[in-house]
Amino acid sequence: MKRIKSILIGLFLVSSIGVTDACAQSNKPSPPASVPARSSQAVQTDWDVEVILKSKSLDNPKLYVVLLVTLIAGGVGGIVFELLNLQGNIERPHAPSEDELAAKLAYATVENVIDLGIFARIIIGASAAVPAMVFIKPDSVLLLLAMSLVAGSTGTAVFRSLQDRLLIAITQQEASEQKRKIKQKSNNAKMEKAIAAVETLEKEVEKKSDSPEGTTNLIIPEGTVLNRSHFEEVRKILLQVTGVNAEANNAIAAFNKLEEEFIKNSVSPQGMLDLKFTKDTAIECNLFGNVKDCLSQAKAANELTAIADNNKSSQPATPIQNHLLPDRKPDRATVESP
Repeated sequence: MKRIKSILIGLFLVSSIGVTDACAQSNKPSPPASVPARSSQAVQTDWDVEVILKSKSLDNPKLYVVLLVTLIAGGVGGIVFELLNLQGNIERPHAPSEDELAAKLAYATVENVIDLGIFARIIIGASAAVPAMVFIKPDSVLLLLAMSLVAGSTGTAVFRSLQDRLLIAITQQEASEQKRKIKQKSNNAKMEKAIAAVETLEKEVEKKSDSPEGTTNLIIPEGTVLNRSHFEEVRKILLQVTGVNAEANNAIAAFNKLEEEFIKNSVSPQGMLDLKFTKDTAIECNLFGNVKDCLSQAKAANELTAIADNNKSSQPATPIQNHLLPDRKPDRATVESP
């Protein structure tokens, strides 16, 4: 009987504890939804090589970390080249012999020259990795390390390749600049020629007009005949400056309005090129002035563009391709001591 009572008491205690724990759990606020851990992508973005290389400020410390990694990897690449070139050996800094100087640096003085050996390859490799990084633009750490290592092992070839491409880019830029200047001078000459053509046409009209002094109109007497081919000649010259700038296009529009005004007030039999006036006609003088003003403004705008281009910094050079020229065996680097 005592055993049964003990069992019942035990069951009661266990059930009491279970109910109490369940109530306590129900009274506790439900835990908030699990906060997602910071995605690896967000963390990676902070050290994204591509983003860091595009930084336009020198205040970014991460840029110097990437630069340091590039220099170290490039220097290791220089060591790799030394090991490959000398079949696992390295060369310590030493004073080159007279035979070496005669073969490589005939112009140097023996007492002032020292061969840096392995350190020359490290310096060249580290230095070559930086411009290679700029032009290849690696988008991952692994690619940055691989690129720096390979660029460092072909340091001399990298510099020679970039030098060749830079000279080509400069030459192309100079040719483009010269071509632009020639085009601007040609445009100015065409606009001056157009202004002269409009003035000649205006004088021809004035000869046949009868305008009292002080009037703003050209009075064309009855029976006057104007040769329309003169208008066509001016139009051909004006079409040569089409598209140079907005003012040049405005000059062509002003000339069209001028010609339309003459045609509207004249009587031209079908098939005849002459403009005949059967009554006294008043043509506004400012129609010619508008064309010449637009041409003058077009010429001034063209000259201002030339001045602005000359004051600008150099244009972006021709893009250098991402691949480097084939590797060439570099010469042993030597420097003169102070």
